[in-house]
Amino acid sequence: MAPVLPPVALPPKPPAPPVALTLPVRFERNAGQAPPRARFIAHVPGYALWMGNTSLSIQSSDGQVAPLARFTGASEYALMDAREPMPGRANYYRGDPGKWVSGVPFWSRVRYRNLYPGIQVDFYGRGTALEYDVLVSAGADP
Repeated sequence: MAPVLPPVALPPKPPAPPVALTLPVRFERNAGQAPPRARFIAHVPGYALWMGNTSLSIQSSDGQVAPLARFTGASEYALMDAREPMPGRANYYRGDPGKWVSGVPFWSRVRYRNLYPGIQVDFYGRGTALEYDVLVSAGADP
């Protein structure tokens, strides 16, 4: 006869994370939903990255903004472009209806072109993590 084992209490299942913490990194062109110094906004679970011409600032989930990085000596005229469209659009319906912003497309990466002569920087998401690559052209002086 097989022994009878006492019942075992299983630990409670942890709650599922909020949906916002599982969304992939996505980028938006600033269409008035952020201060003008941010040309693009990267939405990363837990924070947003404001991408300016020569600087990056981080906005925490409680709305606090702090400088993150400055591209010292970079061109103020570096081109920034969005690449690889993603499904969905963002809508910002806050305050005065005349300032509402709707239909802002999502992108999976943003490239700084000629941030320095012959140097580009690609920002992109890998799942919920923000990553970047520095692309140096042949003959450029990093």
